[in-house]
Amino acid sequence: MELKQAKELRLFSENVGEEYIMVNNINTTLPLSLISTHPIKSKDFKNYPIGVTAYENFFTHQEMLEIEGLILQTEEQCSKNVFLPDTAQQTFSGTRLTRTKFFFGYRYMWTRQQLSEPFSQVAAGVRCDVSRPPLWVKQKLVEPFEKCKIVEKDFINSIAMNVYHDGTEGLAQHYDDATRFKQVYFLSQLSIANLYKSGYAANGVKHCIRPQDMTGKSAAMILRQMHPNVVKEADIYDRKIELPMWMSTLSIENNAKTFHSQKISEALEIIKQEEQNKKDKKNFKGLSQDDTVVQKSIKTKKLFKIDQSRQQTIESFFA
Repeated sequence: MELKQAKELRLFSENVGEEYIMVNNINTTLPLSLISTHPIKSKDFKNYPIGVTAYENFFTHQEMLEIEGLILQTEEQCSKNVFLPDTAQQTFSGTRLTRTKFFFGYRYMWTRQQLSEPFSQVAAGVRCDVSRPPLWVKQKLVEPFEKCKIVEKDFINSIAMNVYHDGTEGLAQHYDDATRFKQVYFLSQLSIANLYKSGYAANGVKHCIRPQDMTGKSAAMILRQMHPNVVKEADIYDRKIELPMWMSTLSIENNAKTFHSQKISEALEIIKQEEQNKKDKKNFKGLSQDDTVVQKSIKTKKLFKIDQSRQQTIESFFA
């Protein structure tokens, strides 16, 4: 669906339902413009409802300046190692910092390295090993949304804050999968955008942040709920697997390796093995079928035993 078509479906507040007019009347100085939820008449989109509501100019200019200042403070705290290790995840272009992804409450594993870590499949890759949201996030974002009935009270349990430091790197096209995230999704960039359950905006088209749309430094806040069952698994995993493993690596030795760094090393080793397997697969093309089977068996036998042991450990905790 082209952007031009989306604009043609925009409605004025007097044409929307009573529940939205009630929200508008909370503060008449903050006009709300909403996008239609009429079905898209196209076989390509399976008649998804558009499924997005935009609340424009929700924040005043002064409020935006205050939020920007608080984001800068959060960045400064990050540089002082105030947060838990995986709370802030940075991306570099050479030596230049281009993007920082902050996860508060719960995070999800998304990089190749993280997905290669032991037990990465547990709890759909959701983890609770990050810092709690800063107080300002609740005061400036969550509470105003709840007060205006944009979001139900206590719905949000995970907050992502993406800081694009110089506008050269955005966010690749992606879906927010329904296995980990409970729809609706709330995005805040001056205006508020709600991506609704079963709607085209959440499920019919990928969303992204394009570098060509940014003129400099900017930030986006994404407020979501991780599914309760996934969160429960993440909490159990943290308490019964991660914590004991972390404690087992504590040492007063100068050359001791932390559990966090051990996980990274193991993930990198697995990635290295995967790359080697790809090369070996190409080499196997020149071998006879019997030779290929034997060599593959030798390479995978040890890894299979390790994976089987891990799976048995996981099943014992979640049985």
